Amino acid sequence: MITAQSYKWRDARFLHISRSSALAILALLFSIFLINPDTASAHAQLVATFPQDGSSIQSSPEVIVLSWGEDVQTSAKQFALVSQSGKKLTTKFSYSYDSTSREGTAKLYPASKLGKGSYFLSWKVISHDGHLVAGSIAFGVQTKVAISGGSPSTSHFDQAMQTLFWVLLILAFGAVLSGRKKLSQRLILGAIAASIFRVIESYFEVHQNFLEVGSSKVSLLAILFLGFILISDRYIRSLPLLETKLEALILIGILFASQALFEGHSLDLANFNYLKYISAGHLLFALLWTGSVAALSFKPTLEQYAITRKLSSASIFLMVFLGGILTYVLSRPLKYADKTAWFTFIFVKGIFIAIALGLGVFHHYAGKLIEDEGSFTLKKTMLIEVVSVVGIAAATSLLVSYTPPKVVQAQYSISNNLNGAASAANFAQYPLKFDNGLTGTLYVQKAQAGSPAMMMLGIDSKAILGAKSVDLYLSNTALNIVDLHETLVGGSNQYMSYVTLPAAGSWRVNAQLLIDAFTQAQSRISITL
Repeated sequence: MITAQSYKWRDARFLHISRSSALAILALLFSIFLINPDTASAHAQLVATFPQDGSSIQSSPEVIVLSWGEDVQTSAKQFALVSQSGKKLTTKFSYSYDSTSREGTAKLYPASKLGKGSYFLSWKVISHDGHLVAGSIAFGVQTKVAISGGSPSTSHFDQAMQTLFWVLLILAFGAVLSGRKKLSQRLILGAIAASIFRVIESYFEVHQNFLEVGSSKVSLLAILFLGFILISDRYIRSLPLLETKLEALILIGILFASQALFEGHSLDLANFNYLKYISAGHLLFALLWTGSVAALSFKPTLEQYAITRKLSSASIFLMVFLGGILTYVLSRPLKYADKTAWFTFIFVKGIFIAIALGLGVFHHYAGKLIEDEGSFTLKKTMLIEVVSVVGIAAATSLLVSYTPPKVVQAQYSISNNLNGAASAANFAQYPLKFDNGLTGTLYVQKAQAGSPAMMMLGIDSKAILGAKSVDLYLSNTALNIVDLHETLVGGSNQYMSYVTLPAAGSWRVNAQLLIDAFTQAQSRISITL
């Protein structure tokens, strides 16, 4: 017989699990934003426009030009030229991609002459990593600009749906792992709904080009995979493989990791094609960890904790391993000026690895002690998981992104000695003027072709730029060499590296300076080796 007392006991137990689940979910959300490789993603960058944003020109432009630093997907429907009065103006549209400069250029030809006044041009493109990027420019004809242009940005609605999709997948993984069938079905239906909303939003934004958007590709795959899980669970359970939870967990894992392949990586600018696979590995192990913690919050038993501990411990050490690989990849462009800089770099990176591994060891043995003593409580184990996930996520993020200031200083300190006769005797100097008004000087060491020559770039600016590198693309038409890529690294407006040019002659140099995630300055010059 059910009494009032038993009702109170059940209500108290339910509230206890709810509070613990809420703690776990908050920890999962925090870890998502730390581990998410897309939070700092640099998408399609508008590198040049005519007229320039915010400028005033004296005559009506026959053509309006926008150039991005990559090949983008777009169409005439993604551009809107509007007068100050709010009238949409008719334009003819063309798009081309220059493989030499690696720039995609859209041209809009106004159907009628633009009269005196302010004009606003909005645009949308799909970047190479599959993200929809939108922005606008404003200019005036024979008058000051009365309309403000906007910085490029991605869809806030899509970002919200992406976060919801991540959370629902993690919780669905946990629900499947813990055997909560009805809960897992509801969470999977929620993830399918979020996927449908993302596809619809992409369609309304870019119309027939919506299948080129990375979120659409992931969403359609999600509808396929998650729909299969629901159908198989309901209608074809007679198959032996589908009587287990394994196929659902595998499909959710593949779907979660595949987001890195379709929606890019925050470090795509490094031009390493395999970064997306490292990112996919990070996402997979993050799912195993956070999903297993969610499973524990849904089923707080010692048996479930044993599964959670094994999955999370394996994920921790594999994530640290992948973080080490990523650190190596990103440190390759560094040219260490001396042994001290090299040892400093290794020492600092070693500290972050030690912290991450130390937290991993703590997580492993603290969990083992709980299992051996049988002292399992949900509050205690959740505290261990939260401390571990936050600490290790922060340590691996710093492992990848942080370079000691002494190492950065060693990259460009030699440029401080370039002055007077020494500079003239050993280095050729080429003045640079970037399209955003910045000026600087490129120093090229006088050396034989085929031998490493030092190149240094100094930016003339009182303000210290935040950029840590400058990309150089060198071309030689006589040798049919196009866009030989080199990276100068440094800081405080000074960048350097050793560059080996295969032959003497005239070289065309395109210098690209990434000022922030959406602003890139360019300068083109010719040098002679």
